[in-house]
Amino acid sequence: MKVKMGSSKLVKPLYEGNPPLIRDYTLLSVFYKVTYDQHEANICAYKPPTPPNATIELGLRKTLAAYREWAGRLDRDGNGEPIILLNDEGVSHEILVWLDGGGFTVHHLVADGYATRNFLVAWGEVCRGLDINPLPFHDRTIFSSRNPPKFEFEHRGVEYITMNLEKVFPLIDNSVKDIVVHKVHYSKEFLFKLRARASSMNGTNKPFSTFESLVAHLWRAITKARGLNGLETTHVRIPVDGRYRLNPRLPNQYFGNLVLWAFARAKVDDLLREPLSYAAKLYMRRS
Repeated sequence: MKVKMGSSKLVKPLYEGNPPLIRDYTLLSVFYKVTYDQHEANICAYKPPTPPNATIELGLRKTLAAYREWAGRLDRDGNGEPIILLNDEGVSHEILVWLDGGGFTVHHLVADGYATRNFLVAWGEVCRGLDINPLPFHDRTIFSSRNPPKFEFEHRGVEYITMNLEKVFPLIDNSVKDIVVHKVHYSKEFLFKLRARASSMNGTNKPFSTFESLVAHLWRAITKARGLNGLETTHVRIPVDGRYRLNPRLPNQYFGNLVLWAFARAKVDDLLREPLSYAAKLYMRRS
């Protein structure tokens, strides 16, 4: 697939009526501390026909008026806490010439995958001449702490670590040179057999999904390759959407970060001795 860069420029929100205050800002919620402080690159493919670039750009400008955070800038307030300046500086819009698709890069501190998906859906609706419905939910003040605090679970050292430890054990350390990223392609036949093998050992319960079966397989294979002591505890970290788990439940249109981490754990001996369904069941219960 050939990709050709057509042009690149800053695109700013287009408001109907008077624009909001330029120096307004929004605080990040506590959940930004458990996500990645980095840009994420994505590629989208869609069915033809492809709309003209002018339509895509105009749709982006109108959508940014509802999703102002994307056109803002990350900064810090007087207390050193991260904020998003809603200054409408704009986003870099690069016109990529290729067949039925496009690429984009977003900063994970601004929004998680679910919120980014909602933004892309809204952008597509505007390009088709539709209104954004429902509108995004921006209020982050709903995550204020309970008074007095109530500690039910231990999150320190799991999702949240002190700044001193973060310097020693960063969530992502781009300076590490000995990490190898290996891309593997699994055929449909392999995945079908893997899922069937895992589900056949699950009794009369609901069959495992292909993803659950594959994660269970990789967890066991990587654990075996690491040669860990059989009495050690190994875990796989699972990102989960907090929108469905908070009480009261948050609107699906909440725009921001609400990814929480769950951990499926097992002794090495148990993980390798038990059948594939054992690992898949541990993963399913946490996801």
